[in-house]
Amino acid sequence: IPMTFGKLKYRPAAPVLAKWLNSPVPAVTGAPHAFTVEMTLNALAEIADPSVTNAVQQYLDSGISPSLQAAARRVLLQLTEADPVPGLLGLLDKETYEPERAEIIETLAKHKDERVATRLVEMAAGSESAFMRREAIVGLRHIGDRRSLLALASLLDLTFSNDLKAEWGWKGKPDFRTYFPDTIAMCLRQCTKQDFGTNRA
Repeated sequence: IPMTFGKLKYRPAAPVLAKWLNSPVPAVTGAPHAFTVEMTLNALAEIADPSVTNAVQQYLDSGISPSLQAAARRVLLQLTEADPVPGLLGLLDKETYEPERAEIIETLAKHKDERVATRLVEMAAGSESAFMRREAIVGLRHIGDRRSLLALASLLDLTFSNDLKAEWGWKGKPDFRTYFPDTIAMCLRQCTKQDFGTNRA
């Protein structure tokens, strides 16, 4: 339900979702609860109603787990900053938990911003983590403008190492030497409706 409200950007739902965050009802622990809370926080960011800022701050200050603290900070930045990109890039640099870094990248990719594209290209080309490289590539695909697509194409010049860290993101580790060029080609195909293959030229 929170995810649907977020996709609809249904403003009347924002105070209801914010109240739920700080009610005693969701005081259950465990992964399902944490997932629901994070989806609720993400929905509040999508709805973008600044009137719930105090409620999110109150939730952040209530002794929640580090992973939920990270999510709440990410949402607060979006609710309070006219230009959240510098703050989000700062969170990305400080965060070490890769699933939360992926959430930050997804948020950044909603901004068709040169600062974001530059950071994602750097990550796609140089991260030691295969998961982070993939998230950066998908982030560039979501930005989807000419600059980002040309940056994606430029990554086809790279020789991807097969020894990248793969702690997250795969049930079975693929051959990254072919996986990443194929993924880049797929992203270009999705955005342009043309099949360019994996040859940079």
